[in-house]
Amino acid sequence: MNIVRLVVISALLVFSSSLWSSTTDEVISCEGCSTSQASTSAAAVGIPNTLVYVYVVNAEDELIWRFSVFVVVEPGETLTRVRQLSVDTFAQDTFDEWMDIKNNPPVIQDYNLPGGVGIGSAWDLWGPNGSVNQLALINHMDATQNTWFGFDFGELNAIWPALGNRLIEWVIPVQPIDIKVIFPDGSSAELDWVLVANESLKRVDASFTVSAGSSIDADGNPIPETPQEANGETWIFDTGGDNTDNLDNWETVMSFYGLGISGSYISGSHTCMSSCDVTSCTVSCTAN
Repeated sequence: MNIVRLVVISALLVFSSSLWSSTTDEVISCEGCSTSQASTSAAAVGIPNTLVYVYVVNAEDELIWRFSVFVVVEPGETLTRVRQLSVDTFAQDTFDEWMDIKNNPPVIQDYNLPGGVGIGSAWDLWGPNGSVNQLALINHMDATQNTWFGFDFGELNAIWPALGNRLIEWVIPVQPIDIKVIFPDGSSAELDWVLVANESLKRVDASFTVSAGSSIDADGNPIPETPQEANGETWIFDTGGDNTDNLDNWETVMSFYGLGISGSYISGSHTCMSSCDVTSCTVSCTAN
């Protein structure tokens, strides 16, 4: 899957330790800005009678500036002094690395769900225990995301006070990332994974949902997520070698949807075809 990964945390941590070391530091975005425009933008975030160091980032042109801003407020007069400072080499090199990762993002690999999670098939997400299994899957992905994503959320949240909402603006993608989960039986489903800002707790939380229409069983059949989606659909199951797991799972889910099942299948080397309408399903098998 062509899926964009977020900025590697090590780059963020190094970058943040250099840029956000003071409580009076500010970091703002000014896309497409020239130096003079960056200076004007920096002046706008000045705080009366406080020395503020402002980093202005133009990610579009991969530029970064640093300014000192001091606003003196006296009766009848406000004086703003803006001075451009050099960006230290370490911060510049780290910013360049961040830009390179952002422009050439790695790819997230498909995630093979361990058998120990207790969810053997994508069918399990939609049967009688579907809601329970979906929650178990989401909890597992949330608990192990540092491993499968290479992104340390504990460290990420530790630097929240310095980054604040800028983290959301620069690092977290607006659109969810799709993660393909491969279940032990070979079936699959995609999860929409997105990071959200938890303002009250001052941290970043991950949010997962099963992507609609993404569940596919091990025989390549789409898994209907509602009774209506089963209407008019046909499935073909390979039952060779007494392997009837997908057909059994199909029957379980259709019964859960309240669809009556007629016909029968024969265990052994047979291919079974199943179809449903709004009230019932039929199944028939032929020898291979």
